[in-house]
Amino acid sequence: MATVHITGWRGGLKKVSHTQLLHEMAGLSLREAKDVTDAVLDGRAATVAVESKAVAEELVTKLHEIGADASIGE
Repeated sequence: MATVHITGWRGGLKKVSHTQLLHEMAGLSLREAKDVTDAVLDGRAATVAVESKAVAEELVTKLHEIGADASIGE
């Protein structure tokens, strides 16, 4: 198990892609994924759990590509 911290976003964040990534890679329901996206857009940091460090690394990379600020948790 690993965690990903999403701490912010940059202009042009792809909100739908952000929600879809969280749904697909973190196993969140669409509602939960949208809630995380909304929290980040409101300036609140969010943490999501994923199955492995490899998945966390891939998720962080993809989140960066769509305009989110994210890192792997300790």
